Amino acid sequence: VSQQLATQLATVEDAYDSLVAAAKDRKARLEDARNLYQFLEDHDEEEAWVTDKQRICRADVAAKDLRGVLALKQKHTALLHELRAREHVSQRHRAKGQSLIEANHPKSAEIERRLTSLSQQWATLRELAAAREKQLADAAEAHQFYGDANEAESWMKEKRALLAVR
Repeated sequence: VSQQLATQLATVEDAYDSLVAAAKDRKARLEDARNLYQFLEDHDEEEAWVTDKQRICRADVAAKDLRGVLALKQKHTALLHELRAREHVSQRHRAKGQSLIEANHPKSAEIERRLTSLSQQWATLRELAAAREKQLADAAEAHQFYGDANEAESWMKEKRALLAVR
């Protein structure tokens, strides 16, 4: 009887150990999945933000006068501040992805691909922001020039009219 109990106890202990090991394995897989889905959700949010800012930077400078261009320049300056402020969010996101890769996450290749894509999108955003900044500066300079030229032309017409009267 005691031999039977010992055998049954060993069987139960083996089954329990097997169950604990399976639970640990399942917990690890669930944590991997949770970490991946959190990364993917954060990635999608970051990608959408970058895409939206790229769209803004690609917009035409449609100001009709110097005041309009200066208003656009002010908005662009605010956008540049927002980009600098958002950079730390992106860096944290990249660090999370990199830590998943270093931990040999089963989806490391996809994580790496997404991180590379996001880095490229950020580089494109920086280029677009710089190009828009130059475009706005050029537009401001052009509007200033035309404003000065119109003012000079009006002054000359006024002086011509005075000379014609004499």
